[in-house]
Amino acid sequence: MNGDVKGKMNPLYHYIKYGKAENRMTVNPNVTPNVKVEISRLKKIKAVGEVTTLSNLLSCHFRSLQPIPYLHVKQNSKEKRLNLVTDDIGKYLLGGVGTALLLASAYAIKNKMTLRIITRTVPADAVNYYSFMKMMKEETPKKVIFYSDYDRDRYGESTLKLEVFENDEFFATSWWSAVAVQNMKLNRKIYYLIQEAETFFYPYGEDHLYCSRLLNKSKNLCFIVNSHWLWDYFKKSFPNVTTHGVYFEPAFPPFLYHPSMEQNKTKHRLFFYSRPTRPRNLYYFGLEVLDMALKRRIIDPSKWEIVFAGDDNAGGVEFSDGTNVTYLGQMNWQDYAKFLGTVDVTLSLMYTPHPSYPPLDTLSSGGVCVTNRFDNKTDNPWCDNIIFCDLDEESLCQGLAQGIALVLDTERRKENFRKNTIPSSWADTFRETIDFMESFR
Repeated sequence: MNGDVKGKMNPLYHYIKYGKAENRMTVNPNVTPNVKVEISRLKKIKAVGEVTTLSNLLSCHFRSLQPIPYLHVKQNSKEKRLNLVTDDIGKYLLGGVGTALLLASAYAIKNKMTLRIITRTVPADAVNYYSFMKMMKEETPKKVIFYSDYDRDRYGESTLKLEVFENDEFFATSWWSAVAVQNMKLNRKIYYLIQEAETFFYPYGEDHLYCSRLLNKSKNLCFIVNSHWLWDYFKKSFPNVTTHGVYFEPAFPPFLYHPSMEQNKTKHRLFFYSRPTRPRNLYYFGLEVLDMALKRRIIDPSKWEIVFAGDDNAGGVEFSDGTNVTYLGQMNWQDYAKFLGTVDVTLSLMYTPHPSYPPLDTLSSGGVCVTNRFDNKTDNPWCDNIIFCDLDEESLCQGLAQGIALVLDTERRKENFRKNTIPSSWADTFRETIDFMESFR
């Protein structure tokens, strides 16, 4: 990062204030008073020549890599615990976080373990966990407890510490939470659920370096990979992951994902998965594709409603022909699934090897999806209602034309949906993964 960013702002202050929007998990200045003081003091460094210690600088800059403060406790029972470490379990719980909760819960149940959910950026919310599991119709472990060290900066050495038993196991949900657990220097099992090519989150710099180093060199992690697409990418690019790992396919239960019973719609519905805060979703490129499709009348706005969803920061766009869109922002999983049942075609872009969930969500809900190829991500073996395109405007416009034609060919679209083999049971997709986790040493 350049030293002169956002005007003449100190780079550490820039990182903490703007880092979250740039997909760098960092501190929330509203909940950590001592960090607020540190930010204020660091802003003055240039002006007054003040310095900070190296350890303090690194700790603030790489806050998400800080080890969880812990205390060894002698175990007086046979209780076994699985410690799931994540940033937060907010009210939306879409995609990756939800998948992590499902897998950790299933593993804890099978092994008669307590599940301890540890959040690092905001307090843990038990209501969100139980509401999510109820919606997914999945069991919860008999004992679930919650812990957070989101305010660890406030008290320093006097911070309350995580009690750790000899037989505790840890379940990381990102490369930074995996490093944080490694930094605790415990001799414990560490599972690392990886659901994206996480090196793609960053430009070439420390974050990219540390993430790559974890994937290339960690021998003490059990890597759990979401999808065969990502597994095949790692096999070629980070073989250490597949040497010490296993993969599963995501599941899409039919009680949640299914076509709407709505009849006689006045307009068809096109869903654009719009996330301007996630560069890998190619939001602005997607806008250009849609604008071209509207100009060419591939999309007829008198017959199609364009809906943006996925991020509260998307909005306020009028296309060149004057077409406006409907904005639904970020939805909880239940509302999102209900919405998907009304979608006819989805435009979902992902500039990584992982397909992301929206294409599969759409197919499982009876819709057609137009998406992009990337590396080994070139086809879908489960359903023919998907169209893969090269990442250029012309290819994607043609893909939208094909997708719309398929939507209008009602019988073919229905037949493709009827014949789909998309995984529908989390218990089935997790079975071999859990067996591998149990055997990992």
